[in-house]
Amino acid sequence: APATRLTLSRVRLPSLVLFLFKIPIIASVLFFMAMGKKATCRASFEKVLERYYFDSSRVDCDDVFYGYTRPMRHSGWVRGAVEIVRAMRDYDSSDDARRLDIPVLILNASHDKIVPRPEVENLQKCIPHAEFQTISDCGHNPHEEKPDVVR
Repeated sequence: APATRLTLSRVRLPSLVLFLFKIPIIASVLFFMAMGKKATCRASFEKVLERYYFDSSRVDCDDVFYGYTRPMRHSGWVRGAVEIVRAMRDYDSSDDARRLDIPVLILNASHDKIVPRPEVENLQKCIPHAEFQTISDCGHNPHEEKPDVVR
């Protein structure tokens, strides 16, 4: 069986876009065009909440909006975001995960629309001694949506 890889490469983009993302200034322009003012627009953010939370009424939406959009109000945020995406997209952390020799708890939210269950299962394959728990009725951010369960 092929080795399990842990990457964010599930993002499928056209070859031309991937090539253009390798050129920092073009990547920044593309990212800003895609996100731009939408990133700090409250109405757009509320649509994002629907993807990240199973029940957004469990969180203070004003606090979440401020916390997530605060970095976007500073110059250079687009460049920083592009660099993070580029670095994470191609980095294979499976070797690092296999070397872990400490207790590991892998949490999976039952309604996570951001990280698919197969990716969480790949992580579990890389760290066979890890404990695995699913948090029911929860989206991508269990630490915010169900903090009492995560503690």
